Amino acid sequence: MNRQQRRAAASRKKSVAEIDLGESGFHARIERSAPTATLTLGLGDGMGPGAGWSSGIMEAGVTRKKFSLFFRLLVRLLLRPWLLARIHQPEALWFLGVMAQRVGKEQLGKHLIARATGLDPELARRKPLVEKPVGRTLAQWRALTESAADSAAAWMGLGEALHARGDDEDAMAAFSKALALDAGLEEAYSNLGAILLRQARYVEAEEVFLRHCKAHPKSARALNNLGNALLRQSRALDAERLLRKATVLGPDLVEPHNNLGNALSMLGRVDEAVVSYQRARKLKPDSPEVLLNLGTAFLARGDFKSAADCYFEVIEIKPDLGEAYLNLGILLQNKAKFTESEAAFRHGIEILPKLPVLHAALGNLLQNVGRVEEAKECYQRGLAIQDDPGYRVEMALLCPVIYDSMEQAREWRQTQIDAILALEAAGTEIKDPYSGVNLTNFYQAYPGLDDRPLQEALGRYFVKACKDLAWTAPHLADGKRPQPRKRIRLGVLSAFLEPIHTIGKLFAGVLTNLPRDRFELVVFRFYHQSPNMTREFDGKADRVVRLPLRPGEQLQRIGAERLDILFYPDIGMSYHTYFMAFARLAPVQLVAWGHPDTTGIPNMDYFISTDYLDPPGNEAHYSEKLARLPLPPCHYQHPIPAPADLPDRKALKLPEDKRLYVCAQSLFKVHPEFRMALKRILEQDSDGVIVFINGNPYLTERLRKNLERELGVHYKRVHFVDPLKYQEFLGLCAAADALLDTFHFSGGNSSLEAFAYGCPIVTLPSVFMRGRVTAQFYKMMGIEDLIATDADHYVELALKLAKDQDWRAQMRERILAAKGVLYENKDAVAHFADFLEKAALGQWRG
Repeated sequence: MNRQQRRAAASRKKSVAEIDLGESGFHARIERSAPTATLTLGLGDGMGPGAGWSSGIMEAGVTRKKFSLFFRLLVRLLLRPWLLARIHQPEALWFLGVMAQRVGKEQLGKHLIARATGLDPELARRKPLVEKPVGRTLAQWRALTESAADSAAAWMGLGEALHARGDDEDAMAAFSKALALDAGLEEAYSNLGAILLRQARYVEAEEVFLRHCKAHPKSARALNNLGNALLRQSRALDAERLLRKATVLGPDLVEPHNNLGNALSMLGRVDEAVVSYQRARKLKPDSPEVLLNLGTAFLARGDFKSAADCYFEVIEIKPDLGEAYLNLGILLQNKAKFTESEAAFRHGIEILPKLPVLHAALGNLLQNVGRVEEAKECYQRGLAIQDDPGYRVEMALLCPVIYDSMEQAREWRQTQIDAILALEAAGTEIKDPYSGVNLTNFYQAYPGLDDRPLQEALGRYFVKACKDLAWTAPHLADGKRPQPRKRIRLGVLSAFLEPIHTIGKLFAGVLTNLPRDRFELVVFRFYHQSPNMTREFDGKADRVVRLPLRPGEQLQRIGAERLDILFYPDIGMSYHTYFMAFARLAPVQLVAWGHPDTTGIPNMDYFISTDYLDPPGNEAHYSEKLARLPLPPCHYQHPIPAPADLPDRKALKLPEDKRLYVCAQSLFKVHPEFRMALKRILEQDSDGVIVFINGNPYLTERLRKNLERELGVHYKRVHFVDPLKYQEFLGLCAAADALLDTFHFSGGNSSLEAFAYGCPIVTLPSVFMRGRVTAQFYKMMGIEDLIATDADHYVELALKLAKDQDWRAQMRERILAAKGVLYENKDAVAHFADFLEKAALGQWRG
């Protein structure tokens, strides 16, 4: 932005700030006033100008394009002669004149308008459109502007005719001409600004609506339109100020309440947004836009049922609105209602088969549940409708969630890399990855391969394909590292840092226990993260920053904090934080083991690990610099329920006379090599039963088919339990004769939960960090008896643990005696703090 542009922007901001919003008690009055949809007729004998009639209702009536049979009947009742003779308010007469013309009473309408302008001559200037003839062709409008070139109404009519034909540029010229002839034309401002908004010319639209507000400072529509233009520029605070006034001036207008809700949502004030949307809904219960916004606000507040109800209602009102099916399907998918989510997407596709985003959304769902071939077909159908590079990226990232064999895993990996390299060679451009690519590379971490080549190829492609992805905060643009503060300002960004989520359990303690004389903790929250869910953690931060809605504004807001370090606990679990990590927002940016895999992102400086999790040589698997600490950065809180409170086998409906080999991990961790170990366990223990926890039905079915094929007659001794509540999960772990850790991607949070009750786990460390976490915990406790050296040893240890009750009891006692080092470990916090301090100073040499 050059100097002239900066001056123009400052001038516009000053103009917005100078708009008179009334007395200082304005906000207090807002809280006490409730919007009303009552049309007060006020038919007393002393009726005079300015009394009785609701200007909001009249304005809404005039701007409405279609009317219900009931509304038409109401208008005809109001047009009875004895009633009209008792009305003397100019605005009311003007309104009824327009409505008379709308219901076919042309002559009566002209008579009422003449009465109105006789009482208030200025009304003709303020409301010139009432004299505009209707039903003219475009050619007739052109002829009229030639014969009556100084008629603002003629130019307005031409503009609307041109706009109806799709000729927006000429339409804007016509509206501008109308305004040049009559600067008081409200409809001209609205139409001209609306076209500019649709063309994403937000600054120009703002300038038009500023003129509108100056011409009509008490117009609710003018303030609403200007507020809307500011919202498009993410200036939510300025917009809120205008829109609140608009709701007072036009309490019966839907749009200001709806847009005020949008402003509040962008500011992260979701509860207030719900109130505004509900007011808008009360005024217009059948508005799809309002219901969609209300549903999204409910979703942000964590009220999933109310959100779903809103989306279902939208579908009933407007079954051809694709966004309703999209929002409903994504909501259901996030709640693990995969069958219902699929039904929502497919129903939307049935109604709107040419809407590509629905095909892509269904493809993402099917990929996440392991139905790869069907997902590929969905992306191909979407691409046949619209050749969107985002769909091509999503298709390139396709891979099975559960592999049939290691050969299949390697083949898919090469297919992924080849597809990404082909996209890079083609030079495809993605304008907005945040909305264009709705899938992460999450599942690539599970087959036990070196992920760095794929991750770096993907990172290179995104940097080239997305023009502004690697944005740099202005204060870092010169590439120089600013001197850190005395108290290092540490920012934390995650979509999952909540108490019930694994990420919250793993990282909340270590972050909130950092010494505050050395660190200032700044937590960033997305608008959809409910304060009710994050209040306990946020209360321990120095500052909580609610991020705006748009990604570009989010990056700017984070950059404005001038952090010394920005910490991402879990890159790879959310596509949103994955893309944000490409930006340079702090001098030092680091990631940890929330999702234990290298990112391939050029602007990610450090990956935090330990000496054991990543032994010498493992740095070759990371695009980041590996920061090996003595202990994992974890200050984990001991699970609360006492062992006596845990459900037993009978309560969990498990066999009481069998030896239970329990795999308490997610099903997508069940590796082909691990399944071979299970087969050998069952072959050597005729009383053994393997227990899994059901995942989504598609993954469960896929795993069942693999196990049935691989285990043969032993498959009948595989038991699946339904998803468990937290205390039931702990009970399952305690009921096991042997807990089995998965190969190549071990337990983390689940292992800490099991060790809390002394539950022994058999584990086989892999080459990569993600398969060594349980073994790391054993190393911390000084117990290595259950760390296998290879698959044969793993089977041997599992059988011994299950069959030898005395040894199992001994292992349990040793774990219970040593487990203290795993929970609320102050040394882990101290090591993490020392690393952060040295990294901020550029002195880390680990």
